[in-house]
Amino acid sequence: MATKIKRSLYIGLGGTGMTALLHTKRMFIDTYGEVPPMIGFLGIDTDSGWYKRELVSKYGAVTLEPHEQLPILVNNAAPIYEVNQDRFNWMPERNRNALTSMQLGAGQVRTNGRFALTVNYDNLKIKLQSVLNQITSAHQIDNNKYELLGIAEVEIHLVFSVAGGTGSGTFLNMAYIIKEVAPQCKLMGYAVLPDVFRAMSSTTMSKVKANGYGAILDLDWMMHSRIGNPAFDLIYLRNEYSVKERPFNSVVFIDNKNANGDTYDHVDKLTEMISLALVTSAGQLSQASASVNDNLEKRIRDGEMNVENKIAWAGGMGASEIVFRGNDLSDIYALKAANFIIENMLNTCTDTDNIVNGWIDSPEVNIRENNGFDNLIDQILNKNPRTPLGTINEAQNAQAEVDGYVATAMPRDEELTRRNVEIQTRVKGEFDNLILREINKECGVGSVEKILLGILAQVNIMIGEMRDEREQLIKREAQQDQGVKAAVNDLKTYDAKILKRSSTKEAKTQDVLDATHQLVITKREIKRRDIAIQFYTWIINLINEESDHVRAIRKKLEDVYRNNVNAVASLQNRLNSEHQMFQIDLAQSYATSVKIDTNEVNFTNLLNTMPEGARFAMIDKATDKAVSDILFNYCKSLNGSRRWADMNINKVFTEMSDAEFENVVDRALRKSLPLFTYNFHGYTPLQNPIDIYYIGVPSGGCRFNKQFLKDRIQGTCEVDESVIGMNDRVIIYRQLGVVPAYAIGSIGTCKLEYDQLEMRSSSHIDAGLKARMGREDFSLEPRRSLDNTLELWVKGLIFGLIKNEDGQYSYRDKENDEYALDNYWVPLGSFRDDAFLAFKRVHRSMETQFEDEIDNLQKDKGAEYISSILNDVKDNYLEKYSQVNLTREQIKSHGNEQIARLITDELNYVTKQL
Repeated sequence: MATKIKRSLYIGLGGTGMTALLHTKRMFIDTYGEVPPMIGFLGIDTDSGWYKRELVSKYGAVTLEPHEQLPILVNNAAPIYEVNQDRFNWMPERNRNALTSMQLGAGQVRTNGRFALTVNYDNLKIKLQSVLNQITSAHQIDNNKYELLGIAEVEIHLVFSVAGGTGSGTFLNMAYIIKEVAPQCKLMGYAVLPDVFRAMSSTTMSKVKANGYGAILDLDWMMHSRIGNPAFDLIYLRNEYSVKERPFNSVVFIDNKNANGDTYDHVDKLTEMISLALVTSAGQLSQASASVNDNLEKRIRDGEMNVENKIAWAGGMGASEIVFRGNDLSDIYALKAANFIIENMLNTCTDTDNIVNGWIDSPEVNIRENNGFDNLIDQILNKNPRTPLGTINEAQNAQAEVDGYVATAMPRDEELTRRNVEIQTRVKGEFDNLILREINKECGVGSVEKILLGILAQVNIMIGEMRDEREQLIKREAQQDQGVKAAVNDLKTYDAKILKRSSTKEAKTQDVLDATHQLVITKREIKRRDIAIQFYTWIINLINEESDHVRAIRKKLEDVYRNNVNAVASLQNRLNSEHQMFQIDLAQSYATSVKIDTNEVNFTNLLNTMPEGARFAMIDKATDKAVSDILFNYCKSLNGSRRWADMNINKVFTEMSDAEFENVVDRALRKSLPLFTYNFHGYTPLQNPIDIYYIGVPSGGCRFNKQFLKDRIQGTCEVDESVIGMNDRVIIYRQLGVVPAYAIGSIGTCKLEYDQLEMRSSSHIDAGLKARMGREDFSLEPRRSLDNTLELWVKGLIFGLIKNEDGQYSYRDKENDEYALDNYWVPLGSFRDDAFLAFKRVHRSMETQFEDEIDNLQKDKGAEYISSILNDVKDNYLEKYSQVNLTREQIKSHGNEQIARLITDELNYVTKQL
């Protein structure tokens, strides 16, 4: 089944954003084995050079590739500013000097970040479009591994901190550049608050809190802007962009502590949690019945958490996951099984003496030359000449006849060489067959090593015997040569006598023949041993060459063995490490106890997975990875390895005791606490911020489920569940919000440092925006105002913006797309008093709409028309305008006291204030 993934682009600004992207990329790779094709990354930073940090994954090092980055370094900031001052009139005067240090990065100056982005605006738009094209490419249609989840539009997630110079100085411009390039996208912001940086260093992070307050104040002003009402223009070198909408669909803040007081002291730990949320946003959990990404946006639109004049838009989140990577344990099993095979290959488990002797004495080889055997030299040359010397024709010429016979009785050198080559060729073939046959057996390498040693030992004995015998034969040859000469002299001397007997001459002649025959045999024996010594010298070289080859094979297997040991240790350490703070890996308890069943390792089956032919005899020519893959892939097919791979988290949960299971869940819940706290500072919203758990489970029937969690938390939190189809994990995503920005828990200490720094260096990205805030008396904090709910209620009834139809009260909200099919009429309730209370919760968000509708009506009909209606209302409100479906007697009856009180208030307002 194809994995369902949303088209998602993750953009990181500055060091925090880049680090979050790197963690996110690693989590995608650890989760899916790769980055799915509909997922893209873009890191943007003002630091010099490329972001070269890397993280370790089970699949190797993870980095942000050059095509996933865009450095926006500016080396010549001052001249650019001087030539284009009219394009930088947003630059606060007291921040201009900071441009001189731009070549070192933004330096915790927000306007430096904006300056760098402004200069690189054109390149950034091109790069952004390129990345979007890549993740929306039509080629993905042919990728059967993944299926597009949800809407076709890309969701874009922007990660930054509000504390430094780059992320804090560019996120607003970046948000609107995204809206230029991809106007239909949904844009979510993830903002890291300053306290974690102060925890990392109190000396080098002097501006982070002031920057944080200035950034949130800028963003709060933008989030209060209404659609279609131009806020101000963002100026670039060649064009400008008129801001007419809020920058983000939703924004979540990430602090370094949660409501339980758990504190994180390094931004890396926060980016790990952000990465978990980002990966979750692309998967099926994001499609929970109350959509994770849409929920905050809806709360912002509803205005239920608004406080006085402040819109609630700031959210928080937390995330954790419980995983059981059975495949990692399967890998450990396979690696251990592979090393078991290697251990057996390198050991000896056969009687190699029998193999050695059997091979030497086999008819195809037959080269033994010890223990009374002359098998080799008999193959080289017969010791006896083909024909003996039959007679001596002339006694006085006997020596010449002897010498001539000896010459013809000896073999030619080329014949001996040919015979030696024939024997070598045959033996080489049998030698190769022996090595191939034995090395491709269990214990093959160890056995072949001993076989080679055994053959070498026997060959050394045989060549030694050949050399000793040759030495003795050479001595004998000299003696026999003298004997021949003596016999010839005796014959010649006797033949020279006048008186001689024929029998004696025959005897003397026979002595010459016999001596010559023995001499020829000795000479032939020497020749036989000469060639035998050459042969044994050759086979010793052959054995040495093969020994080098087998040593290379042993080294290859030892290298693979060592790599496997390291891989096992790496997997065990990764499973047992706590480097991922927001993850609980249940495979930890199994990681060091994986044991292999040696009985299921079948060497024949392994050989069948290897290319036919040389197999193990040629692995020294392969890479370590190729050899490792052959062994690993076979061992992954073993039942023991498959059992671990098939073991899902449901099964692990089932095998846990209640106490163990509850402990794991409680730890995960604590890790998922939102890194976000809030304080309304005495104001009392109409309700508490939403607190929702979204849980992703592998399948229905999981022990960890919606009902279990509800029973466990026993609070007012909502729980939503989604089947994510990933059998190795459950995900907990907790969402909190929305609240007005002033209520962010750590904003108070930021305000103190902001007030101290603002006179020396501005923490805002736009001097004009800061001045406009001053003119509008805009502040982060709310200003208490009179409750004008009754006024809006009455005017809504009068001018048709609130209606009572078929016993159902409704108000019209043209910005609420959820009710578009109902012509934007949003239900309030059936009873008038309940409907009024419901309207009270949203009246702040409706105030401008109602005023605009009435103003437009006055423009269309004229002021006199409106005045005439209001005059009529004062006389006939109850009968014509109140839309009350009760008689006066019913209003006064028992049970309708609240309704009567409300209508009385309406009548008093109409009579005295309208």
